[in-house]
Amino acid sequence: MKNLKKLSILFLIILLFITFFIKFNIIYISVFSESMSPTLNIDDKVISINKNLTNINTGDIIVFESNDEMYNGGLLIKRVVAKENDYVKIKDNKLFVNNQFIKNIGDINSDNLDLLIDENEFFVLGDNVNNSYDSRNYGPILYSQILSKAIYIIKK
Repeated sequence: MKNLKKLSILFLIILLFITFFIKFNIIYISVFSESMSPTLNIDDKVISINKNLTNINTGDIIVFESNDEMYNGGLLIKRVVAKENDYVKIKDNKLFVNNQFIKNIGDINSDNLDLLIDENEFFVLGDNVNNSYDSRNYGPILYSQILSKAIYIIKK
């Protein structure tokens, strides 16, 4: 009888856990590239929550669906560096947002860029800018491409 009670409680906990994941669209994803290193490394895990339950802000790490031929609709993880109505400028390998210096973006020669981010768009970069395929290559992403925002990182 005691074992049946423990089993019932365990079943209830598992059911609640599954319901929570489904209701809040929690995504568990494994990192497969070094584009977000050192923040995220290969085989680290990211737990993220549905974008509709939270605001997307500059500095957030997001999971989104690629619309680029290179990734053919696959899921990507990047950091938001600019959002709608922000002005992005890349000059001499330096990133500026709204005319404020943000950071050097690597040793590679990035093309210069002057861009006003449109409504419902986001400019994303990998933290490892020398080894990242990001908005410098495919332009801003749309809000509709964003699936979730990272809430927890599990290091391998």
